[in-house]
Amino acid sequence: MKKALLLLFFCVVYGLAVAGCPTGPVDEKSNDAATKDEVVQKDETKDEPKTEPAAEPNAEPAAEPKDEPAAEPSTEPAAEPNTEPAVEPSTEPTAEPSTEPAAEPSAEPTADAGTEVVPEGTNTEGTTTDSNPNAQPDPNAATQITSVRGGTAGDITKAAVTFIKAKVGSDPEGFIVQATKTGPAIFVEADLSTAGVKVGDIVSFKADTIGDAQGRKHVTKYSGLTVDASGYDVKQLVQDVTSSTDLVSALDDYESELVTFKGKVSGDVTGAGGGYKAAQVDTTGITGNAGLKLRLPETIADAIGFAKGCDVELVHGPMWRYTTTAQPQTNDKANVKLSNCPKVTVTKASATSATTVVITFSGAIDNTSLSASGGQFSFDNGLTASAAKLLTPTTVEVTTGTQDGTKTYKVTVDAGLKDVSGQGIDGTNNTASFTGYKANALLLINEVNHIVKDGCDLVELLVTQGGSMKDITVNYRGSNKLTFTDFTVKKDDLIVVHFDAGDAKCNTAGIGNETKSINEIPKASEGTNYDTAYDWYTTSSGPASTSGTLSLKDAGGNYIDAMMF
Repeated sequence: MKKALLLLFFCVVYGLAVAGCPTGPVDEKSNDAATKDEVVQKDETKDEPKTEPAAEPNAEPAAEPKDEPAAEPSTEPAAEPNTEPAVEPSTEPTAEPSTEPAAEPSAEPTADAGTEVVPEGTNTEGTTTDSNPNAQPDPNAATQITSVRGGTAGDITKAAVTFIKAKVGSDPEGFIVQATKTGPAIFVEADLSTAGVKVGDIVSFKADTIGDAQGRKHVTKYSGLTVDASGYDVKQLVQDVTSSTDLVSALDDYESELVTFKGKVSGDVTGAGGGYKAAQVDTTGITGNAGLKLRLPETIADAIGFAKGCDVELVHGPMWRYTTTAQPQTNDKANVKLSNCPKVTVTKASATSATTVVITFSGAIDNTSLSASGGQFSFDNGLTASAAKLLTPTTVEVTTGTQDGTKTYKVTVDAGLKDVSGQGIDGTNNTASFTGYKANALLLINEVNHIVKDGCDLVELLVTQGGSMKDITVNYRGSNKLTFTDFTVKKDDLIVVHFDAGDAKCNTAGIGNETKSINEIPKASEGTNYDTAYDWYTTSSGPASTSGTLSLKDAGGNYIDAMMF
């Protein structure tokens, strides 16, 4: 027996090709216990071709003697000679030949240096989603999400978290889950500080209550949330909707799902709820439809120069919605790309003090191109600049000499000032005129009547400090509804703002605004006027019946007053 063991030892370690050395698997009769375990492993590995090739367990074992635990044969009791792993000396531990978990073959991807290991989750583009095969959504979760979207409480098991929606403005915070590329998907309202999920997590939970918000289906309460795996590449779920023609007409079929598209910003960029901006976009499949808008956090929109006329690509983001308006969006600056944008122009200049003027641009300015000396800004009528600084991505404050409140000045901006795309300011539209500083009036939002018959909403303003109304704006949900011209009011004057002036019911005579006195246009001439207040009209729609923020801002964009309701 000792001689047989020594012979086996030298055959395995030194690869001796001499008489008596085995050339194949040890005969079952001489090593029955070991081969039973090995047979089980071979059968299991047939379904896992990426792991150790079970068909050749003894393929050149002598090539890797350093892994052979049999190098110390004297430590094995002679009474148990069958524990020597002669079948696979380079891979199986001597003491426990059957402890290798055949159910997890991916744990040993380097078992065969001559075989290319393909990780689980690799797609056709070669992007590895995760080395953990468990980080995959269960397609059956799509059926569960469909049921929940239909209003039925129930489990959602192993769905992928595709989007984290932080709290911005009045939008709820939470996350979106989806399991298959064509959806469905659903938004889950959640306190992100306690939910502890991230994009790429595979999660399970019970949807306890389901609700509707602005046309969207939400899970409003959930329980039993678990993270089953992490690291899934959500780009595998992204649908390219560039050519889709039904994004608006079949919005229910796309809601909350991950999408990508290329198109052009075809509409003006306006406020789209607190903290957001949006603009109509045209794609190959949809053009001229105000029901399709790209929606971005205003910090991102301003930073990238989001503007009408730009070519745009949404790399990926969820299909949000506001009632019947499709609003694909993203909270990640890297997921939206702009190109071929029009050059930035000067849109307005306003004096904000006796020695400062704020220049407003149509797009975001590259702060690194702005000279702190103010030398890129020149004025007429003897006014000079001494400093400049960026206030917001689209506004620059210039320090000037003392302005004369009775004079009008023109500012010209040098083309050396560039936008965030690297283009210089448009040389054909680089000037603006403004009146020297006059102290602005201060006002309070005194009364709001926003559920009026025929939609003729009203907002009453009370003057608390007399002064100029020039460039004071009325805003709702971040969108400018009205800008006042230069007229002077005194303390305790009232101003009534009339909305929907394009409707004859709201502006019967269509005469216009009052700037000279509170009864400049008496009620006898304009039936909707008030003879005790300055009446001003805007064609913008009034505040919605749902919650929102109404605000007043001065020429520099500073808040004068605000009201939430």
